[in-house]
Amino acid sequence: LMQVDCSLEIIVVDDCSDDGTVEHLAELYNDRIRLLSTETNSGRAAASNLGFKHSTGNYIALLDDDDYWIDTCKLKKQIDVMQSNPSLGVVGTWWVELKPNSVKEEKKPIPPQNRYFLIEKLLMGGGIVSGSSPVITRVAWDRVGGMDENHVKGIDSDFYRRIALSGYDVD
Repeated sequence: LMQVDCSLEIIVVDDCSDDGTVEHLAELYNDRIRLLSTETNSGRAAASNLGFKHSTGNYIALLDDDDYWIDTCKLKKQIDVMQSNPSLGVVGTWWVELKPNSVKEEKKPIPPQNRYFLIEKLLMGGGIVSGSSPVITRVAWDRVGGMDENHVKGIDSDFYRRIALSGYDVD
């Protein structure tokens, strides 16, 4: 989770994992890492909303337990883009998926040419942001009320769709 040129508030939500997360974090613990634990497995949306509720920053970056960022300047680049365009609610990145037999597949979503293209793509169900790549503004998250905890699938897509439909741009 090494990132340069930015101060981070790191919140880890342990949603009843059995993979040693809590024990591993105990070894790394410092005053910058805050661990929250749920009583029962509540799912991605509820865990993300819990982390957001305990955060204080203007920008929220999500990272799932099975993902990692390879660019040590990722957050700085995304925040710079957001600060240069206040209409943005979400800024994502390209990503690489590991397929069977260790085959890597780069995913580079087509950036929306205009607001109508963006909304059409989101309404058609096309993913334009990977779940572990976005930076989201606090005000956009607040405006849409966070992730919908009633969704079982498509939680991320629904979240970004609601942000775009509420008037924010997505890049």
